[in-house]
Amino acid sequence: MRDSRASAGSGTDGVGELIRGLVTLLALCVLVLGCCALSGHIHAFMRHSVGYVGEAVPVDGAVISDDQDAGPGGLSQTREHGVPNDLTDDQWPDGSQPDGPVVLGDSWFDDDDEEAFEPKNVEATPPADVLEARLDAYLNANFPKTGLPGVAVAVVDTHGTLYERTLGDCTDTNSTFIIGSLSKSFTAIAVMQLVDQGRVDLDLPVSTYLPDCGEPDSVTVRSLLNQTSGFGFFDSLADARPGQTVGSFSYSNANYDYLGKVIERVSGQSYAAYLSDNVFRPLGMDDASIDPDAGGSVALGHRNWFGLNIADGYVHEDGDDAWGGPSSGYVRASLSDMERYLRMYLNGGDGVLNAVSMRRLALSRVCQPGSDMSYGMGWFTYFWDNGEMVMTHDGDVENYVAHMVVLPSRGIAIVLMGNAGDVFGGNDAFFQMADGVNAIAVGSDAAEVDGSYGMAQHAGYDLLYVLGLGAALWGLVSSRRWLYRLEAALEAGEAQGLVARAVVAHVLLPACLPWIAVSFEGNWRDFSTFVPDAALVVIVLCVLLSLGGVLRLAGAWRAGLLGGHRQACARILPGQKAASSSQGD
Repeated sequence: MRDSRASAGSGTDGVGELIRGLVTLLALCVLVLGCCALSGHIHAFMRHSVGYVGEAVPVDGAVISDDQDAGPGGLSQTREHGVPNDLTDDQWPDGSQPDGPVVLGDSWFDDDDEEAFEPKNVEATPPADVLEARLDAYLNANFPKTGLPGVAVAVVDTHGTLYERTLGDCTDTNSTFIIGSLSKSFTAIAVMQLVDQGRVDLDLPVSTYLPDCGEPDSVTVRSLLNQTSGFGFFDSLADARPGQTVGSFSYSNANYDYLGKVIERVSGQSYAAYLSDNVFRPLGMDDASIDPDAGGSVALGHRNWFGLNIADGYVHEDGDDAWGGPSSGYVRASLSDMERYLRMYLNGGDGVLNAVSMRRLALSRVCQPGSDMSYGMGWFTYFWDNGEMVMTHDGDVENYVAHMVVLPSRGIAIVLMGNAGDVFGGNDAFFQMADGVNAIAVGSDAAEVDGSYGMAQHAGYDLLYVLGLGAALWGLVSSRRWLYRLEAALEAGEAQGLVARAVVAHVLLPACLPWIAVSFEGNWRDFSTFVPDAALVVIVLCVLLSLGGVLRLAGAWRAGLLGGHRQACARILPGQKAASSSQGD
């Protein structure tokens, strides 16, 4: 006769099976969590760090959703001279050659679009006192809904600053933020300076300047500037190779990381030194830098941990294996810096770049597939129904977000920067607020920020975290009971199912969790830096589940349940009385 505990385990086998099934189910929920986490991460980057400006904001009406057509005077990302989404081989869809655009390599240039830089709607901007009152009221009501620790906002024109404000823990217009993909436009400025000097040819292969890069001749300087090299979205510089998207727009940080290398090789200076000498200093951008430890006033970056923005001291690591570097996403600048920088675009280059090259930054561009937006040299562009061109780019890195817009024909530009990164809704709330500021700046009505989406996202994920960790802990503390069940199953000749489930829960699951978490084209490096809380949960789950497996294996081995003979469980289970040999097993 077996010990009473073993008998009890056998008698409650159905309940035990149910519990084990629930544990496995909850563990599988964590798999879904990992997939959803990365899916949200990718969605946020595809929507924002590539410069999507958000919902269409009409010039004289309410917000228009993405699937609605803009009414008269509204903001539509098409116009008479716009290029269709499916333009290929420098032709219109019917095969004819377009009248307006002049083909430049893999980009196009519409001479008529030169008019986009001519002032013609300056009077549409609200008077300074009206603008200040409306923006103050809007930000007072909506900044708290974003959950951001701090934000800096400015509206500038050709002569100076129309509006300037810092909120939250950003109390100084000289406090610096990492501006994310807004950095790409700085890189484009530097490249075009070298083009003007005759030191770089846009249509030569990048290998002309970087002989050891290993890229084919199809990867030209222009293709890097216009994101048509064919590199993948998540490619690091070390991994970047042209893929199926060669010749069409495909956003990749690696394009601008290469351009940073070109600038360094041609100029003989580091990227940081070149920008300092040729862009920052001439424009009076006294706070701007590349060095994360440059000193001065800093708006501390925050990453989101379980719904809370925490200044955890994270610093992005540069290198060819990193996803993005200084020239693609890690320029640091203050609000005052960005005001001076954007005025340069309104004033024809301000001596930093000649007027012709300045215009080509926006007008030498390619179409973004599936969108009416175009991309050229660090800027996305599109047109309102009234013919106004909008230049824009968004940025988000691990612990900062940013947004900028230039409206050349109105002679105004707008910038917002925030010191936290949250791919589960927080960034979305920031960009909603940016859309509202844009609307007010052009005399329209602004939509309120809806921060409930981010809160719901975090609440749902936090619940999954708790359930998953609870399931893993249960698997750990139930190791002893599992040994009793294993002994009973061995006696009954039914141990295969029990062992198989243990292998799935404690071997396969922890082995696969990190892989499943990054199965949407990403990698663990980016997953762990952009969603650190989810990455931590995955690691702890793997440890707990693996430890539960080790305890089961060690216990079974010590009890002799894995050998040719089985010893009494009392050898490893304190308080257990061995069954008498005369009573049998």
